[in-house]
Parts: sequence; structure tokens; C-alpha cells
Amino acid sequence: MPRVSRELSVTAAELSAWRDAFLAAGEASLKSRPTDDRDAEIARLKGKIGDLAMAYERLEAKTD
Repeated sequence: MPRVSRELSVTAAELSAWRDAFLAAGEASLKSRPTDDRDAEIARLKGKIGDLAMAYERLEAKTD
């Protein structure tokens, strides 16, 4: 662990804390992140894409 802590420029105590947190929460602890204003904008834009895709499919069906 001392070699890894030197390579990452963190203390051995920090590495131990990260390991303990991971073991306690599993992979979910690595994937989680706090939400921010971008999440709402992303959801809105995904909805818009869905609306546009449906409109395109309706227009495409009318031209066939």
C-alpha cells in the first residue's frame, strides 16, 4: 500500500478509507455522484428527442 499511495500522491490512510468505503457499499459507491442542474436539462432534452423521434415516425408513415 505505501507504494500505491506514493504513486497516487495520497496517504495510506486515504487509501484505506477508500477501500473500506468500497467494501461497505460495493460498486454503487463508485458510480454515485451528486445530482446537479444538468440532470434536469438532460432529462428535458431526452424527452424532446423522444418527441421528435415520434413525430418523425408519424411523418415517415404518412409518406409511405
